[in-house]
Amino acid sequence: MTKHETIDPTPAPREGLAPELAAQVRSLHERLEQLDLFTLLAVDLNASAEVLRRSYFDRSRLFHPDRYFNRQLGPYKKMLETIFAWMSASYEFLKDDQRRAAYRRKILEARELGSGDLRQ
Repeated sequence: MTKHETIDPTPAPREGLAPELAAQVRSLHERLEQLDLFTLLAVDLNASAEVLRRSYFDRSRLFHPDRYFNRQLGPYKKMLETIFAWMSASYEFLKDDQRRAAYRRKILEARELGSGDLRQ
C-alpha cells in the first residue's frame, strides 16, 4: 500500500442470512398471524415475567433487523422488521401481569372450546 492509499473501514456487504436462519425467518413470518403471543416469544403459558423478559431479549437479538445491517437481505429485511415489531408488541402486552393472566385464561378457554383464534 502506498502512502496515499486509504483503507475503507466499511466491510464489504455479505450475502443474505445463514440458510437455517433464513428458513426460520420465512417460517415465522408465514405463521405470525396464527401464533399466540406466548408462542411468538417462545415461552410457556406459565412463564414468569423474568423468563418472558429473557426470552424477548434473546429473540430480539436474533431477529432484530439492525443486527444484519451489513448484509444484502433482500426480502428478509422486511420480514425481520415485521417479526421484530410483532415480538415487541407481544412483549409490551405480556409484561403486564394482569394482562398476561387474562390472555393466558383466554388461550386456555379457546383450547377447551377448540377455537383456533388465540390472538388477543
